[in-house]
Amino acid sequence: MRILLLLIFLLSSSTNISAQYSNPNVQWSYSTKKIAPDQFDLVVTAKVGAGYHLYSQFIVIPEGGTGPISTSFAFIKSKNYSLVGKVKESGNRKEAVEPLFDDITLIWFEEEAIFTQRVKLKAPDVTVKGVVSFMTCNDRSCDPPSDQEFEFKLTGTPVIDTVKALSPDPVESLQTASSSTD
Repeated sequence: MRILLLLIFLLSSSTNISAQYSNPNVQWSYSTKKIAPDQFDLVVTAKVGAGYHLYSQFIVIPEGGTGPISTSFAFIKSKNYSLVGKVKESGNRKEAVEPLFDDITLIWFEEEAIFTQRVKLKAPDVTVKGVVSFMTCNDRSCDPPSDQEFEFKLTGTPVIDTVKALSPDPVESLQTASSSTD
């Protein structure tokens, strides 16, 4: 009887749990800035824990060399928006030769990093989803690479809609023109 109870307990408690590492050394926040009726800047801000580095998107690791994982952004494609340019970065940027990683020049951020991607809307209501992949290190060790999902909900006026709204209706124009000649 005990074995049966133990077996039932083990089977019921062995659910398929898949945990993803959540990096405690970076806190992410998200905001938008409307640039035009159909364009927004998506702003992703990383608050980096004291003593840690968040690596730039622009690290070049020589072939055969070792180094940290650079920050990267992947946006889920959609017919409702397009990316304008590439992700820009700013913040408390540092650059130095790193002996720990085969004396390559590394670029990283301390305290805060701000990443900005401009998007152009092709529909009035748009959701932009994606993932930022990143890695943090301090003077002694590095955290495992991490992924952070993000989502922006945008409402704007695509240029096509603006042009349609400004263009007169051809049927209405013909009716107005014919009634003015009567």
